[in-house]
Amino acid sequence: MDFLSDDILKILGGGVVASVMTNLFISRRETKKHNRMLKGLAASLHAEIKAKRNEVIHHKYREALQEFIDALKAGRTNEVPKYNTHNDPAKSVYYANITTIGHLPKPIPEKLTELYSMADSITLDYQAMDAGKWDHRDNKDKAEFLEVVLRNYDWTIEKADDVLSELESYLGK
Repeated sequence: MDFLSDDILKILGGGVVASVMTNLFISRRETKKHNRMLKGLAASLHAEIKAKRNEVIHHKYREALQEFIDALKAGRTNEVPKYNTHNDPAKSVYYANITTIGHLPKPIPEKLTELYSMADSITLDYQAMDAGKWDHRDNKDKAEFLEVVLRNYDWTIEKADDVLSELESYLGK
């Protein structure tokens, strides 16, 4: 009987060892797959942020906004700029992957959230201008509003540079 129970224990022990080894192999493979997915997400976010940053700099949005502020203060215009802003978050890498972004290494998720939250705020400001919600205000109020938008714009560009640097560090660029 002892012989039989030793054999059973050996078989069970071998089964446990094989099961543990298989699970370790699967876990390691899944971890590598997860890490590749996060690197791909980081690369996509980097491309999106860089493209948007370069677009707003290329189109000189900041300079145009400053010109409107100066014109309002000097009384040369009563208008606020119209941008015909359309924002479709579903087409954004950030929003399409919102549930996965938290898995990126710290402080990337926090910085991404700050960046995209401010960008959304600026988009809402532009949409308010497009809708004429500031048209009835006096020039002083319009200029003050646009100065806040301009400060937010500057902060967003700085934050974009910071996030790009974090993503590049994570990607080994």
